[in-house]
Amino acid sequence: MKVCTKEEEADPIGFNRRRRRSNSSTFLELINHLESEESSKNSLNSSISCDNEPSHSAIYYCEVCQLNFCNECFTIAHAPRVFSNQRTKITDSSQNEDDYEKSLSRLLERIEIASEKLEDQIETTRSAASTFRLDGPSHQKISVVIAKKFDRKMKNVMGDLTEFVTYVEQLMNEMKENEEEKLKENFLHNFLRIMMRDVLILILLAFSAQFIFRSLLTLDINKRVYNHRPGPCRKIEGVVNGSEDITVVPEKNLAFITSGLVFLHTDETKIENTGDIFIYDLSQKSYKAEKVPVLGLEDAQFLPHGISHWVLKNGTDRLFLVVHSKNFQHSIVILDYDEEKKQLNHVRTIKDEQFVRPNDVLATGENSFLVANDGGSSSNIENLLEIATGFHRGSLVHYDGQKSKPLLTNTATNGIILSNDKKTLFVSFIYKETIGVFDWDVKNEEIQKISEISTLTACDNFHIDEKDNLWSACHPVLHEASKHLSNHRDQSLHSPTQVLRFKFAADKKSAEILEVFSDDGRFTSAGAVATSFDNGKQMLIGTVFRDVTHCDIDVNLD
Repeated sequence: MKVCTKEEEADPIGFNRRRRRSNSSTFLELINHLESEESSKNSLNSSISCDNEPSHSAIYYCEVCQLNFCNECFTIAHAPRVFSNQRTKITDSSQNEDDYEKSLSRLLERIEIASEKLEDQIETTRSAASTFRLDGPSHQKISVVIAKKFDRKMKNVMGDLTEFVTYVEQLMNEMKENEEEKLKENFLHNFLRIMMRDVLILILLAFSAQFIFRSLLTLDINKRVYNHRPGPCRKIEGVVNGSEDITVVPEKNLAFITSGLVFLHTDETKIENTGDIFIYDLSQKSYKAEKVPVLGLEDAQFLPHGISHWVLKNGTDRLFLVVHSKNFQHSIVILDYDEEKKQLNHVRTIKDEQFVRPNDVLATGENSFLVANDGGSSSNIENLLEIATGFHRGSLVHYDGQKSKPLLTNTATNGIILSNDKKTLFVSFIYKETIGVFDWDVKNEEIQKISEISTLTACDNFHIDEKDNLWSACHPVLHEASKHLSNHRDQSLHSPTQVLRFKFAADKKSAEILEVFSDDGRFTSAGAVATSFDNGKQMLIGTVFRDVTHCDIDVNLD
């Protein structure tokens, strides 16, 4: 491409002639042609092609080169003196937004300076044009055409410049708005992130505080027991491997005692003792319990836990027992006591998926009963987690002789017993250290809560006396009970025992609580059940893994 050395000779098409005219053209013809170009600019521009790139439309004509150029070719051949209609494109920058904004600001400043200089030049040119005069109509006509052309070009250039400045300002405003929006988003994101972190920390702290507080209450930390007895107390002979539960048959002055409990053990090969049932004659003063043979058992592994009884229509005493095996499988075993032969005959063994970890059983008929599951774990570690978290998997279940029905779930029930009229059910929530009182509808197998009495001690099994008073042996210091129960063969470990009597109001919503017996564990360790007899003048205290205590009650409890 030929590069013109006289840039001042190049001019946009339509401002000067598109092609060099012959020297023979008259000056008047030139003036007429300039007037016609004003009305036919668009058609001329669209009909002329660039001499270098025929596919491009020509925009400029060079008087020196005598060639038509498109914008691209003209830029190469000449240095344009005027601002074109092409918009300046702001390309993407790899710089950060702050540098980009500064660059635009500097560009805007330079444009404003150039605009001021251009306005000065335009004003100078306008002044020169207004003072330019030629004699004759032709010369005047030339002046008018030149002035019009100049004004039009000036307006276009100023319009383009103003539009570009407006565009740059708008772009900068958009950048500022975007930056503010990003700052708001970042602030909101950081605020929410901090809030979520703080909320999680607060939840963890609250859970930890709740866990610590619950543990302190449950384990009875810093709690002490003081010894006192209602009268003379002694040990009865015969029972040495525990007396976890006792049921009294007042009509016959007999007490049946379970012995040989194994609970949450880790190695069944180390289980040496066998389970037994003892009978104790309450009318005698021999202070000796006799072992009762059990005949016809389906399973030789007989490790009894809770016990209850029901007197049949023929006067036979029927026993209901919670029985565990060495591998910690559970069942309810029904036995009938043969008073003449002094033996227990097997009637039925019942297994059910609802018997997840039975602790106590309560007869409600000849073949029906309630079962209290004190948890759902089969190991000490899992049981500790249940206690620590408070998410218990125990339940209260009724078995009608054919099928089971849960009455309470996701709880830890321990001792259970009915009032003498069989209408009120008492349930021990041992880890909550409360006693629940319920209306019992045996026909519909439903219970309705009446009240829940706080005891501030872990009550185990229950007994109802002839006056409808509720008796219970409790573990007042649970952390010592846990150590003793986990290693009961260590005779140096003791667990305190507390015997309470509850005298309920008529509406069963409150009770007068009396402490009848208290021991630091050296005499009676880990008491599990307390039964009164002889019109409240005597008392038996059974323990989880050791002997039985027989006490006289020489004081007036009322």
